[in-house]
Amino acid sequence: MRSARWFWVPVALISLLSLVLCFVPLFNLLGYEFAFALGIAAAVTGMVIGLGAARERDDGVRPLGLALVLAAAQLAPALTLISLNALRVQNCNFGTGLGYFALLPLPSSLYGASLGVLVGQTLRGGTRTLRALAAVTLLGAALGMTLWTLYYEPPIFAFDHAFGHFAGSLYDEVIRLDVPLLVFRVGTLLRIALIALVLAAWARRPGGAARALVVCAAGLVGLVLFETKLGPAFGFRVSRRDILAVLSDTETRAGLVIHLPRGLDARVRGDIADDHAFRLAQVQERLGVTSGRTIHSFVYPNAAVKARLMGGHGTMIAKPWLFEIHIHDAGAPHAVMAHELVHVVAGELAPGPLHVTSNFGLFVNMGLVEGVAEAIEPARAPLAPEAWAAAMRHLHLAPDMRRLLGSAGFWSEAPRRAYTVAGAFVGYLLRTRGAAPLRQAYAHGDFATAYGMPLDSLVDEWEAELDRVTLTPFELRLAEEEFRTPAIFARPCAHEIAALREQAARAAPAEAVELERRIAGFLNDSPRARLDLAFALRRAHDDRGFAREAEALLTLPEALLATERARLLEARGEMHWQANEPALARADFSAVLDLHLGSSSDRLQWVRLWALAAPSEVAQAARDLLLEQAPTLAAVLELAQLAHDLPSDRTLPYLVGRQLVRVQASALAARFLERAAGHPFPAIEAERVRLLAECEAALQEFATAAGLAARYAELAPTSGERTYALDERARLAYLAALHEGATSAPTLPSKAAKARRP
Repeated sequence: MRSARWFWVPVALISLLSLVLCFVPLFNLLGYEFAFALGIAAAVTGMVIGLGAARERDDGVRPLGLALVLAAAQLAPALTLISLNALRVQNCNFGTGLGYFALLPLPSSLYGASLGVLVGQTLRGGTRTLRALAAVTLLGAALGMTLWTLYYEPPIFAFDHAFGHFAGSLYDEVIRLDVPLLVFRVGTLLRIALIALVLAAWARRPGGAARALVVCAAGLVGLVLFETKLGPAFGFRVSRRDILAVLSDTETRAGLVIHLPRGLDARVRGDIADDHAFRLAQVQERLGVTSGRTIHSFVYPNAAVKARLMGGHGTMIAKPWLFEIHIHDAGAPHAVMAHELVHVVAGELAPGPLHVTSNFGLFVNMGLVEGVAEAIEPARAPLAPEAWAAAMRHLHLAPDMRRLLGSAGFWSEAPRRAYTVAGAFVGYLLRTRGAAPLRQAYAHGDFATAYGMPLDSLVDEWEAELDRVTLTPFELRLAEEEFRTPAIFARPCAHEIAALREQAARAAPAEAVELERRIAGFLNDSPRARLDLAFALRRAHDDRGFAREAEALLTLPEALLATERARLLEARGEMHWQANEPALARADFSAVLDLHLGSSSDRLQWVRLWALAAPSEVAQAARDLLLEQAPTLAAVLELAQLAHDLPSDRTLPYLVGRQLVRVQASALAARFLERAAGHPFPAIEAERVRLLAECEAALQEFATAAGLAARYAELAPTSGERTYALDERARLAYLAALHEGATSAPTLPSKAAKARRP
């Protein structure tokens, strides 16, 4: 070779990138992120190698062969560096990492090299500048088409022959090597084969150019058929049309088109559409913005279907520039839909091309984008956002709000912490200064102009208010449990462990134990990993193994959070109860109740202690239900008979009514819940009223249900439950007016007016 710069310079660049990535969290091991980043660079350096090889060899496939060998060889130092990095950074699945390396940077490098040879050979008579311009145009066109597809079509994932595979949401921690990627890369190899055929035809004289054009045209037809036929089938080419074929039923409301899975019951479709209409009206009122365009909501039947068609297995998605939201679970009321609607409605305030608050239209301020959505959507948590934020500050877990509003600060934090703190801050601004300055700030993220004071001063003011909030030990324990998980960048083997945990959740009990042992090994037998192993042993009915792990963990007072300790005591209490050791079971349940870990836990422990103190026939029936030692129907029938025989008892009809609500026997459930009125335990009485409201709503007695929701707001034991109850009252009042034929929806109370100090 006359000059080796066209090979050694790409090798040096790829090696330097790999060395840098060795010190970047999440990218510092052989896995998806490293392979993705390397693949983008390898497409470019592969193109350089291909151009160089085309100058070194005569026409034909010989330059291509040289280019392919060197394109693969340029990745060898990168693979060596990241493999050696496993000596300092834990890598839990080297085989999967090799698979990503083989399917992302390697094909990208080979494809880039093939394009480089094609450009170099076909433009051999042109200038170096012309060849470089053609190469840049080819790669730029590939990237442009991928970015346009991400922008214009619903899917948030991308498959690009040059630049690899973008998996989509950062919050979906389970990323797998799957069939769509494998089939897609077969398509990449077919493209390389077509380039080889074109080069072979080009080299034949005379008429080589004409033959090459014929081969190229025929090959392109085959590749188009490959992409259009196999792409939707295997999920690497999905368009809006493919999604609409699955979500083929529609419901319309003012300003809304809701796309639903085919075959849903007409009443379910109506309930979903009415829920959308209420949330849209609520969001528009709270933000003071009326959307000028029709919003399309795509409601997928479940997370798996949504992940296959558009990405985001556990993440709901909004594309404000398309006036679209994509959510899963076809039911009403929907817990997250309002959050996504906020993104679209707020998009009216921000300029294009993305219609979210950003710098120069491209650098999105995710702290403000998600903060506005969190502040305006209804709360669905045990505590109100300001109580969560105050607790995080007390526990030194709260991210710096100034950093969250920076370019990359939001992404570097644990999602639960970042979303909650951002929502609490924006909620404070909305509550104290109204929606007008928030709308102005949302356009470009300029707080100083919108609020007349610097962002630092606003944050200082808000933090001072949070520090004045009085928190109970119960609230601090809840926050410690809720926000203990760090960002994905700070966790070892995040993707592999997430995949193993998902697999363990679906596995048979004995298999789940072995999976939890693997996870514990990866995490150096951390207390949390051992806790999960203990629960797996319990589910596998290995009581001796569970007791051994439980005893070891409970003797380490600093090893577990209070909530974790309570879960362990609760499981041990169940084991004692099942073994007919009531005194030991009572001691464990009483200890959990004393910790006061939340309304749900308090109710359950109270009922267990009530059952342990009840007459034998009641105790046996309650134990059968709570420990699932008898078929649920038989246990419920037994409890219903006992409720009839013991009319003064309030717990028996509550338990029966609660089970009937679960199977949607609303009318019968309401009768039992009414008989449980005045329950002596306040948390159960509040829950009884909430369930009764749910029954009345299912029976379309919305006015009655709204009154019960208001009563629940008075009884709700936590700030988050009160916020939920008031929101539910507003929703039910809206539906009552709607079903009574009102000409306009009722006035919706603003979130600022409803908010209460924790």
